[in-house]
Amino acid sequence: MGTSGDPPSGHISARSRGRLGELLAAIALEAVGADAILVDRDGYDIIANDPVAGLLRVEVKSAHRLIRKAPNSSYYYYNFMTASGRDHKKRMNPEAVDVLAMVAVPERVTIFKPVTEVRGVTQKVAPHRFREPDIEFLSWQKTIRTILNNKGL
Repeated sequence: MGTSGDPPSGHISARSRGRLGELLAAIALEAVGADAILVDRDGYDIIANDPVAGLLRVEVKSAHRLIRKAPNSSYYYYNFMTASGRDHKKRMNPEAVDVLAMVAVPERVTIFKPVTEVRGVTQKVAPHRFREPDIEFLSWQKTIRTILNNKGL
């Protein structure tokens, strides 16, 4: 651990940092009762098998440090880039992925969100959200309810 309490993630490659987020998301999925299968696919990182909703495609985005809102601000957030494309950013496609998993690596916690509710090309999440009791379980249950409602089930 560094002096800030954050893990020394600057010493690992970008690929390893992404893999760390995927592994933490897979652990969270297993903990909420969904089987997690890591896959190397364009557009999603995990296939989750939920006992109620069945197979779901999960895209993992991870944040490894807090961002300060402004130079003199005391407000910090985790920033998750949810768009793809180099020049023309494209939002996540609900036809290609079902669930966004936002992993705050320093917190070792994942918040799930249905892709149909992802707006814009970034998601900014306050760190206290990752410290809410049972946030992984509750966000997964809310995500499953939304997905089932969208399917008319």
